[in-house]
Amino acid sequence: MKELQYEKNDNYTLVRLRSDFTQHDFLEMRSFFNAKFLDEGDAKIILDCDNMIELPSIALGVFCSLARDVRRKRATFSLIHVSAGVKSIMEQTHVAKQVPVFNTLSEAIAG
Repeated sequence: MKELQYEKNDNYTLVRLRSDFTQHDFLEMRSFFNAKFLDEGDAKIILDCDNMIELPSIALGVFCSLARDVRRKRATFSLIHVSAGVKSIMEQTHVAKQVPVFNTLSEAIAG
């Protein structure tokens, strides 16, 4: 998987999604998140999609799986800066019901 940029602090972990992520990268992302963030006890994980104009369909499935994993650990997972097109697809496929989408980081932190 291509390297992800992230910043951790006491309240949340912000992960910046790369625009050059492939389907393979998205598939590997679930195990990376579990090992790097959930197993370390991070309570609020926010994925910044600012660089993503579109997402492969596999990403939506990975987001749902991550949301399930996060809920099991009593943590939260959300997306920010999601393009209008991706947000529309997430709403049509009901992914937005499982993965909260916020416009800004401050909204996601407030949850």
